[in-house]
Amino acid sequence: MYEVGQEVELSMDEVYARRHGKMTRFARKKLRGMHVPETFVSPEDVVQDAFAKAYRNPSPIEQPQAYLFRIITREIQNHARRASQYAQPPAESQADIRVAIDDAGEVISDRRDVHRAQATLPAQQSAAGWATEALNCTQADSAGGVDRKPGGARAVAGLKATLTVSAALASVLLCAAGSTTIHRYSAASRNGQPQPQLMPDMPQPAIYGLWATAVVYGLMLLFMLAHRPLLRTGARARRPDWGDPGR
Repeated sequence: MYEVGQEVELSMDEVYARRHGKMTRFARKKLRGMHVPETFVSPEDVVQDAFAKAYRNPSPIEQPQAYLFRIITREIQNHARRASQYAQPPAESQADIRVAIDDAGEVISDRRDVHRAQATLPAQQSAAGWATEALNCTQADSAGGVDRKPGGARAVAGLKATLTVSAALASVLLCAAGSTTIHRYSAASRNGQPQPQLMPDMPQPAIYGLWATAVVYGLMLLFMLAHRPLLRTGARARRPDWGDPGR
């Protein structure tokens, strides 16, 4: 295999000078045969390592060229074993990639649910919602589209809650005062006594003022409860033309 016949007497330096290229080509061929890529180890590195080991051998080498070829073959076998341990799996092709997409039926169903829920909202809330989500408007822009200032909806809701609580409290006080008055007048009438004064220490105008305030609060509560459906109907009639939300 190795043309050793006439190179037996060559020294290690002479083999390097004359046969270095041949050994490099031999190492490259062996690496390809064992499927070792040159990015893992190059043929030049294999040959240099073989010469380094030969020079470190303290024993005399009778056939340097044959000895070097044996070292090169053994080194390539060791590199092939190490390369197989670091072998990576084949790259995933585009055909093997699974892309997760949303179900079109679920997307359409969800949009229809949103549109139905949007239709049940008051006109101003519906318009503000579409302005914010669909048109990317800010809170100030949405409020301007329905002729309101930012925070006006929260202020109106707070005012309604305050008026409702106040009217309810006034109604309770009115009922309690009326019940006490009727009880006192009934007891005085049965015993033949003069009619008692409701609040002897309070001036009469102040008493009339309290009664009037309680009556006004009670009437406000009744007015709000009675006209609430009409107010909602009027708000829907004044709905701004911002497009059909169902589209």
